Amino acid sequence: MNHRRQFHHHRVRRRGNKGSPWTAYDPYWLEAEHAYSEHCDRFPERSCSPRIIEYPCREEFLMPVTREEVRATLARVPAAFQRDLQAVFLLAGTRTQLKVVCGDLFSYGFYWADCIFLHPFPLQMLCSVYRHSPKPSDLLDYARVGAEITTETDGTVVRFDRRALKKLYLQDVLIHEIGHHVDRANLGHPKENEAYARWFATEFGFRRTA
Repeated sequence: MNHRRQFHHHRVRRRGNKGSPWTAYDPYWLEAEHAYSEHCDRFPERSCSPRIIEYPCREEFLMPVTREEVRATLARVPAAFQRDLQAVFLLAGTRTQLKVVCGDLFSYGFYWADCIFLHPFPLQMLCSVYRHSPKPSDLLDYARVGAEITTETDGTVVRFDRRALKKLYLQDVLIHEIGHHVDRANLGHPKENEAYARWFATEFGFRRTA
């Protein structure tokens, strides 16, 4: 069975709605598709472990993890779960992505075509104000990586530092997307796919790579 059409996006609105509907024009997808097209011709038919492909990050963004840190995290995940995973891309960010961030849309990354794509974090989002409190599950994710969460006059404020972002990307986002790779044959309801990937991130990210 060809799983290359499966597409799982780890999305979040800055106002706290993960998995929300996405616009038809997706600058995150466009950047990832371009990066994939530059490298896919050199991918082997079968892969035992993924390549890690890093692009220079734009100055308006922060990529909180390095190639070496991703490799060290993958080493703690059973090799069987990484079989046929072709690559992990650390992307650069684009000006168009900054425009949609101003419209409250952001993607940490996604799984597609047997690859994981990680988007850099916009510096302007290091301190985000949520007029409506994020979902409890989102707040749990932020709290368990060490983000500072306060309730202020303007709403719920979430502040990230580099250490918290690194934990979020390595222990949650990266492992979450590996969960989608492991679950790629399951063509059931998207909520089932997300529930499995969330469980996978908790089990193999927070509990085993801390």
